[in-house]
Amino acid sequence: MIVSLFETGYLADGAGLFQADPGHLEVGGMTTRLADAMRRGAQLDGSHDFLELDWFDLADRPVGVVRRELRVTDKQMPPGVFSPGPWETGGITPFQLDSARARAVKIGRDPATQWRPDPDRS
Repeated sequence: MIVSLFETGYLADGAGLFQADPGHLEVGGMTTRLADAMRRGAQLDGSHDFLELDWFDLADRPVGVVRRELRVTDKQMPPGVFSPGPWETGGITPFQLDSARARAVKIGRDPATQWRPDPDRS
């Protein structure tokens, strides 16, 4: 699904949070970031379906704490390869952020307090 959305544009949208935005693998360092993400996913213990997680249940907790609990290893980028986190420029698309805010409102959450930078992003 990710390659179809963000590289080929074959899918118009997916999982209710993504819209087609092809050409990402052409960005410098992106293939390294993708390979590192695949490495990190392969190292997870057991089966973690991140699309099935209730992210609002985790929203008030630091990203670093949740990563440790799920045993997601740290990113390992070589010098010169920038891999932004969700609160850094390029870390989340405006479409994803708007979708998340709309979902927060729909389920009665305040998007201003649910979507804020996390001081423990590591």
